[in-house]
Amino acid sequence: GREILVVDAGLLAPVSLADQLAAATCAGLLNRDTSQSAVPAAYLLFQDRDVDWLRDIEGISNATLTSMADFLHGCLVDGFGGGHKAPAAGSLRYDGTAQKALVPLLITMAGVLGAVPLEAGHSLAARASVLFDATVAWRGWSALEATEWTFDRFVNHTTTMSMLNPGFASTPVVDPPLSGSLNPRLVDFIVRERLFNFFLYDACIPLTREHALMGRMVRQGPQHWPRPIAVWGYNNAWNIGGDLFEAETDCTREHGIGQIASDSVS
Repeated sequence: GREILVVDAGLLAPVSLADQLAAATCAGLLNRDTSQSAVPAAYLLFQDRDVDWLRDIEGISNATLTSMADFLHGCLVDGFGGGHKAPAAGSLRYDGTAQKALVPLLITMAGVLGAVPLEAGHSLAARASVLFDATVAWRGWSALEATEWTFDRFVNHTTTMSMLNPGFASTPVVDPPLSGSLNPRLVDFIVRERLFNFFLYDACIPLTREHALMGRMVRQGPQHWPRPIAVWGYNNAWNIGGDLFEAETDCTREHGIGQIASDSVS
């Protein structure tokens, strides 16, 4: 059978969000290729339940772990043996602090371009060609600007929508701080399936520019997208005694989307 690389992504030892994001992207790229048995699959351990699923689904207990450093190096530089080149075509450079709100869109770019997000200054940054430099192209941009730019250029290469909160707090409801962190556990699936991933906090609030863009994306989504448009991930914006738009159905007047609630598992 196909070899499975099991990688500790924070279960046993602390791992930065930047490395979790990079590793999840690499896992998505590896798991996309099911045609070559010599190319390993990847399985990331984020939490205890991942160990249970690995045992129950793959029959693997007490797996030999691949280190995060070796996994990222193989993904971006040397490949994983068998004469196969590294699965990543290059990297996406970004600033994880200044561009925190834009990280969901980098995941879209990762899936479309087959490239791994690396923060500027990452130890592997000099070893991988930069396919897109968000620190230049998106410098000073809002999530609205970056979403529109990405939609207009890459949406035809995606298969449907997904939404991942980059870290907006649940309170206050209006204009909350970006004080949390993106949950990376669905990133491998988003990359593998080439989903159009984004997060606009006011996407479902009428009379806002974000709502106007959301409506345009629903109307102009590619013909090959399913209808109603499936939205993976989870829209937990505007938490008023529950997540107001979690079902997505009433997000736009077109009523053309529906959520597949999948905040943290694939």
